Amino acid sequence: MNEEQRASQLSAMFDGELPAGECELMARRVARDDALRKQWERYALIGAALRRAAGEPLDLRIASRVRATIS
Repeated sequence: MNEEQRASQLSAMFDGELPAGECELMARRVARDDALRKQWERYALIGAALRRAAGEPLDLRIASRVRATIS
């Protein structure tokens, strides 16, 4: 399976559109593959941001607050 196919399957899994058997296989792959797990995390972050965009606005000052906290 090439990178594009894995990304497509991962996206389908995240959207709940991957058949159960394939979903189980992909979940095992995600558990073993750091790159795939990081991609899953990015999809989760993007999804959270999109859901947030439909609700209350994001606080755009977050970068300055993080910088102040770690300084």
